[in-house]
Amino acid sequence: MSKNKSDENSTGKHSESKGSLVFGFFLLFLMGVAIAAVGIVNLKGEVRIYRARLSIKSHGKGTLGTIISSEKRYGSSGSVKKRYYTYYLHTVRYDGFEKNFQSSSQIPFGVTVPVLYLPEDPEKTIIGNPTETISDIKSTKFSDIFGLSFGLVIYSVITIIGSCLVLLLIIRGIQIGLGKDNK
Repeated sequence: MSKNKSDENSTGKHSESKGSLVFGFFLLFLMGVAIAAVGIVNLKGEVRIYRARLSIKSHGKGTLGTIISSEKRYGSSGSVKKRYYTYYLHTVRYDGFEKNFQSSSQIPFGVTVPVLYLPEDPEKTIIGNPTETISDIKSTKFSDIFGLSFGLVIYSVITIIGSCLVLLLIIRGIQIGLGKDNK
């Protein structure tokens, strides 16, 4: 009689461990899907930026704008380890429109900068450096291929590939774990 109870207890413990294994794999699976979704959203945003820049470069009107204000500002980033930085907020006037933009260096009042903008939506602009020409900002550079942050694109691709590998390993682990129970 005690032999049967121990068999029942081991079977109960076995099904509990099987259930916790499946639950653990399910949680890992959800985390992998969430990480992949973040990577896809980041990549989609970079593609949107790239297309917008191409649209401005192919259909944009080139002109010279004048810096009408320049203000030094301070910012910080990071929640655990604060990093402080300085940037400049400039206002440029071009063809009757005004646009604010940030830069890491100061551009003095009255300096002209090349501006490329869409006539149907003058807020969509690419503003060049004072040393550039309109043809410089119209030309496609390697950095334009992936929009503004090449690092974010690389991060997104690595995130998607990594999470897919994790998901494959989880599925394989469930198959192996369930296969041992059937034997």
